[in-house]
Amino acid sequence: MKNYQKPALAAIMMIMNCLPMMAQGDGGTAALNGGLLLLASPVMQILLIMIMIGGIYTEMHTPGIGFPAAVAIVAAVLFFLPLYVEGFAAGWEITAFAAGLILLALEIFVVPGFGVTGASGMLLIFASLFFAQLPNDAINLDNISSQNIYMALLIIIIGIVLGVLAIVLILKKVVKRKGIISETALNKEQKLEDGYIGVPMDLAEYVGMTGTSVTVLRPAGKISIGDKLIDAVSTGNFIEQGTRVKVVKYENTQLYVTPE
Repeated sequence: MKNYQKPALAAIMMIMNCLPMMAQGDGGTAALNGGLLLLASPVMQILLIMIMIGGIYTEMHTPGIGFPAAVAIVAAVLFFLPLYVEGFAAGWEITAFAAGLILLALEIFVVPGFGVTGASGMLLIFASLFFAQLPNDAINLDNISSQNIYMALLIIIIGIVLGVLAIVLILKKVVKRKGIISETALNKEQKLEDGYIGVPMDLAEYVGMTGTSVTVLRPAGKISIGDKLIDAVSTGNFIEQGTRVKVVKYENTQLYVTPE
């Protein structure tokens, strides 16, 4: 379990408990109510879910505890804040959300593979986001209209889909900028004017063939194989002109021969 999870839950609960008392005062009540209405709007809820997903994903793929974790925590506070003040979100839903994060962290850092722990964490997070938007104190949908249920589901689904798409797009840009793909693939054309030199690999086919030295090899010279006149290098002593030779290897664009 990461160190920031316990203080994060305590901070969320403290803010939730203080806000009703703040709203009872005269000063700042209108601004507070306006801010809460803005945060409770469907567009803002979708945006906050996107930020939570992005923050959690980034934090789990970077070492240590840093800015992504803080962003995800702030987004979670702002998501549950207006719902708690309005009486929609209860303490158990906030606790379920934090427990889901802990289970996901355990699945990734402690439990190998992906099984019951990770699935339970995802289920708790989804359920907490869903029930927090409905006016109920327990897991009971009997008195909730179908419109409210569909709206809550739609907000979560859109937020998750947009969050995943945003992560994919950002990862593509990061990969392209860092050149991760270009480092493992040759994308640049190698031109002669840029200093690149082609290697004549067709000479390798002469390895194992025999021919005749046309000049003295000291140790370099020329040999003939069939009707081809080819540069070659002796692997040992000088080879006199007219000596039968055998090509024994091809190395560094050069044929090496020995007397047959």
